[in-house]
Amino acid sequence: MVFYPTYIFIDVTTVLLIIFKIPLLSYWENFQRGSFDAKQYCITRADFLLVGIYAVYLFVTMMSFIEHWYRHIEDLPVLVDLFEYLFQFESIKGHYAQYGIYDVHSLTEYFFLQARHVYDAAPTFKAYFNILEHASILATSYKFMQSNHIVKV
Repeated sequence: MVFYPTYIFIDVTTVLLIIFKIPLLSYWENFQRGSFDAKQYCITRADFLLVGIYAVYLFVTMMSFIEHWYRHIEDLPVLVDLFEYLFQFESIKGHYAQYGIYDVHSLTEYFFLQARHVYDAAPTFKAYFNILEHASILATSYKFMQSNHIVKV
């Protein structure tokens, strides 16, 4: 339960640092020199691409966290009580009975065996996005990626 929230924190922090790059750099330069050149700083195409990549990272990490949370319901006593309460209702029992789920233990066992789609796909997915992230960082040396226009006019 600590691994995924740590990744979520890192991804959110990275997105916020990229988004607020200009105000932070201008504040730092103003703090160091007492003045700053506003023309020196601009949001580039690479920044937009990196924010998009990290937003996808954040989405995949959040989906992995939710999936992990479902697979380990029995580890959180408050959730066990909540799901035991929910399984008292016939409509919920009837819906989950078709999947062989009758109580909290069978629900956890079902999710542990069946709900691994994001967990299995996330490393491969993130590896491809790491390659794209590194390529976009390396591409910042090109004038095209340093441009502050999203679309070339």
